Amino acid sequence: MPIWFELLEMSIIFIFGTLLSILIFKKGASFYNFFVISLLSFLIISPAILLYNFQIYFSPFLSVVSLLTVYIVVSALKYYTTEKHLVSVLNSISKANLSIIDSMATVAELRDSETGGHIIRTRLYVKALIEHLQTKQKYKDQINDDYIKFLCAAAPLHDIGKVGIPDHILLKPGKLTEDEFVIMRTHAALGGDILRQTIQKVGPNPYLKIAIEIANYHHEKWDGKGYPLGLKGEAIPLSARVMAIADVFDALINKRIYKKAVSLDDTFDYIKQGAGTHFDPNVVEAFFEIKKDLLYIAKTIDD
Repeated sequence: MPIWFELLEMSIIFIFGTLLSILIFKKGASFYNFFVISLLSFLIISPAILLYNFQIYFSPFLSVVSLLTVYIVVSALKYYTTEKHLVSVLNSISKANLSIIDSMATVAELRDSETGGHIIRTRLYVKALIEHLQTKQKYKDQINDDYIKFLCAAAPLHDIGKVGIPDHILLKPGKLTEDEFVIMRTHAALGGDILRQTIQKVGPNPYLKIAIEIANYHHEKWDGKGYPLGLKGEAIPLSARVMAIADVFDALINKRIYKKAVSLDDTFDYIKQGAGTHFDPNVVEAFFEIKKDLLYIAKTIDD
């Protein structure tokens, strides 16, 4: 084989290698793969054509190996950069989701008589409870790290439905009448509706899915005597069962415009007596197992 042909072969390898590198980043995968297959076919068939017509023989081995090497290396680089970009995009979306959730919680907080401290404390109670439940055999298939992350992020939206309650009821400095209480109770269903409408606009979202459970069902009771649907036992989502005890605990031990703070002893007695009626017995058990942690949160996060 003449020396000029070797130089031509090296030039072709360089040109096609460069072209492949450009194509994989500029064109779609289908076009790129079609081009590679076509080029491989050409490199395998052309030696036979040259030999038959011009009595020039060259081995396609070097060209084929070079092409495949470029294909593998550049494809791997493309995959790496795409994955890296995807991770960056997903992280940005996750941060945006959290920002939206926090903003929605702030809106609810501004309308409510409860404080920002309540939002922070209940989120921390929920986090402590769900992480403790994760250590138990019963929940090993139900609770994972993602579930905990989504639940803790969604917890501040448990009372988002209160944005739909009239001020004269929401901010009333005293006991509600029976009719007013009926209206107040609608905040659970309102919260679920608000978040469902949000999902319809933004699409499936794991944060908002759990937020719907919490907002809609955190006033359901284990014995089926809660609201808005009267769900019973494990028909109530776990997220709402955990939120229920965190919400009641914080509401009892803190002063509100409509009531005085309840003592810790009386609060603990209420929760203990509520096991199997108001609260999930397993969540109550977990509550008392981490009692010191919950008290620490209660004492360190002020209204």
